[in-house]
Amino acid sequence: MQACFSDQINPPIDPDRPDPPRATVAVYVVANLREFNIKLNPEKCTFGVPKGKLLGYMVSEHGFEANRDKIAAITNMRPIEVLRVSRG
Repeated sequence: MQACFSDQINPPIDPDRPDPPRATVAVYVVANLREFNIKLNPEKCTFGVPKGKLLGYMVSEHGFEANRDKIAAITNMRPIEVLRVSRG
C-alpha cells in the first residue's frame, strides 16, 4: 500500500495550487489500484460521503471527530457502586 500511494501520502505542498476536484482524485486512485492489481470489496467501499463512521470513529474531510453517541453514553453513565462483602 505504501508503494501504491507513496506520492499521495506526503505530497509536496504548494499554497498557490488549488486542491484537485474529487473526481480527478478518484480516477487517480483507481488507476493506482489497477496498476498494483489491488481489488476493492464494493460492499465495504464508500466514496463521496462527506461524513461517516469508520471503525467506531466519526470521520469527515476535517479528519477524526468526536462521536456524539460515545460522548452521550459516557456522560449518562451511573456512578460506580462498590459492594462490600463481609467475611464471617
